[in-house]
Amino acid sequence: MAEKKLEKQHVDEINQLRTKFSENNTEIALATKEIYMLEQRGLQINSYRTQLLEQFQVLQQQETDLIAKLKEHYGEGQIDLEKGVFISES
Repeated sequence: MAEKKLEKQHVDEINQLRTKFSENNTEIALATKEIYMLEQRGLQINSYRTQLLEQFQVLQQQETDLIAKLKEHYGEGQIDLEKGVFISES
C-alpha cells in the first residue's frame, strides 16, 4: 500500500469540515436539550392548568350548593351584597 502526502489545502479543508461537524453536533445537542426543557415546562404548565380546572369545578359546586342553601333559607329572590339584604320576588 503506497502513501501519498495530502496537500495542506486538503488537510485544512478536512479539518474545517470536521470542526463544522463538531459545532453542528454541539448545536443539535443544545437544541435537543432546549426542546426537552420546554417540553418539561409544558408538562408542568399543563398539570397546573389541570389543577386550576379541578379547583374551578369545586368552586362551581360550592356556588351551586350555596345558592341552594340560600334559596332554602330565604326563598326565591336576589341578594344585594352592597346593602347586605335579600330582596324577595314575591
